[in-house]
Amino acid sequence: LVTVREEEPDKYASHFAKYLENDMTEENLEDIYTGAHEAIREDPSRTVTKKNKPSDKKKWKPVKLTYEERKAALKTRLEALKAEADE
Repeated sequence: LVTVREEEPDKYASHFAKYLENDMTEENLEDIYTGAHEAIREDPSRTVTKKNKPSDKKKWKPVKLTYEERKAALKTRLEALKAEADE
């Protein structure tokens, strides 16, 4: 953290923006983590949080066209080629 802050202050500010918002520096970062580990050792039980499912699933593949749709698309492409050749 120290070398990045000294060499590239813009990059440091962008990469560690959340740390800087919460007043976390390289000096107190170790204290924060040791405090967190102590709290976990005191009560190691895991609290389960409820996860929300996405409202709609993402479709990675395009929807297949029917035979009639493919035929119509071919017809429009051929008509466009004919019109272009006539000019």
